[in-house]
Amino acid sequence: MTDETNRIDEKREASGSASEAAAPTSAEPAVIGADFAKKAKDLEALRSAVIDAASVGAGLWLSYLFVLFYLAIAVGSVTHRNLLFESPVKLPFLNVDLPLIGFFVLGPAIFLIVHAYVLLHFVLPLQATLRRGLPSTKSSGRRRAPGQARRTCGASSAIKEINSSQNKASKQLSPK
Repeated sequence: MTDETNRIDEKREASGSASEAAAPTSAEPAVIGADFAKKAKDLEALRSAVIDAASVGAGLWLSYLFVLFYLAIAVGSVTHRNLLFESPVKLPFLNVDLPLIGFFVLGPAIFLIVHAYVLLHFVLPLQATLRRGLPSTKSSGRRRAPGQARRTCGASSAIKEINSSQNKASKQLSPK
């Protein structure tokens, strides 16, 4: 048990020293903080827009599903005999007789109208948001979880340190 604890402590110490080497300079945090604050305000506006759209969208989605299932039940109640003799379709729950041809013309038309309305409700706000522009994020090619910081390569920070030390050395060697 103590061997495992020692290994874990050694790994923590090794990861701690690597993170210290990749720490940004003191001038960078102020710039990063200002950019982060701007993005946070944009994200809050997007979040409130999504919440507003979701409150209306839930009702629209349920009404769309209701129309879909109602038409599916009505079509499912049509038998081969009804199709052969073109007898009227009795709508479930309403107990209304509709002519067979009228039902199979009117049913899909109503479904397409409701479907188009729901799509417009969900697509138009998305297009407006995209036209306004989302906060710019530079992607490294892989997706990260929200809140996960972008990791810098240890080699890039080492190169920056070497370049800065070379600049200091060249300044010291140059004649005054």
